[in-house]
Amino acid sequence: MQKVSEILYQAAAPYWEKCLNHPFVVGIGDGTLDEEKFRFYMLQDYLYLFDYAKVFALGVVKARDPELMRAFAKDLAGILDGEMDTHRAYMKRLGVTEEQVLSGKPSLSNTSYTHYMLAVAQSGSEAEIVAALLSCSWSYADIGQKLGKIPGAAQHPFFGKWVSDYSSEGYAQMNTALVALMDKLADLRDGGMALEELRDWTEQNRLKLHHWFFSTDLTFYVRGGRISKASGWFGTMLHICPLLNMDDLGRLIPRFKIRGKNKVIREIAERMVEHAQDGLNYSGKCYISNSACMEDAQAVARLVEERFPKLNGKVEINSIGTTIGSHTGPGTVALFFWGDERVR
Repeated sequence: MQKVSEILYQAAAPYWEKCLNHPFVVGIGDGTLDEEKFRFYMLQDYLYLFDYAKVFALGVVKARDPELMRAFAKDLAGILDGEMDTHRAYMKRLGVTEEQVLSGKPSLSNTSYTHYMLAVAQSGSEAEIVAALLSCSWSYADIGQKLGKIPGAAQHPFFGKWVSDYSSEGYAQMNTALVALMDKLADLRDGGMALEELRDWTEQNRLKLHHWFFSTDLTFYVRGGRISKASGWFGTMLHICPLLNMDDLGRLIPRFKIRGKNKVIREIAERMVEHAQDGLNYSGKCYISNSACMEDAQAVARLVEERFPKLNGKVEINSIGTTIGSHTGPGTVALFFWGDERVR
């Protein structure tokens, strides 16, 4: 059975392609975009982000589950103190102050889009808020993935920071989780569940979306300072592959140190056996993200499909973006599925 997200993606394909191949996007990728056009975009996008942040704030207001509130609040802080920093850096380079931007007026298209999201956030459920946010984050993730693959785009003296920030796996991982959530909500909707029930289900089951991942290359962990040079050297010599997951607070926690790639591939599948809803009778959907190691991702997918014969469709494999990839390096595989509640 085809996933709802796949149906929606295919239905939007013509528009998606136009978005990816728009002269503005192409110009950022090859460095030929007129800086005045980029200036207009950045100033408008800064205004947009204020309303975008309010959608997350309304998510905090509507959420009745503390963990869901924390998730919306974390994303809200990420916009105000993270994404907006990218814009402020460009505003400084462009000689524009925040006061000048805020004194300006958003364009008609800007206002139309933000008013739509705010209307959904004010009148809809948490699930509808996620759906409204997904169209923005998914399009930026796809654009970021495309531009991040262009040699030199992330190093461009002017557009490089934008490319680097929006090719972030923070976007890719978030989208993988959001898409999985939307597919589950769609299944519940098709089963006749009302919006209020969907909202309650979202709050009750958010922590049941598992994120497990491993890395077969420790080089970038050493460069980023997450492990010492000595640990990295010994780990590499002993072929240690760390296996991590996301706990109930959204933190990445190292769980196991596995010797050898084949063993860690089997081990990540075993974690799904241990935690998946209904065990080997799991009938939900499964997603994988990978960083320049498609063969490893396919090996995990084959093992999952063999172990879980009732899986709802094939395992969907996506790519990790360049920003998170710059932290993890090549050789990272992440596995997403529904299971028991995540713990610390």
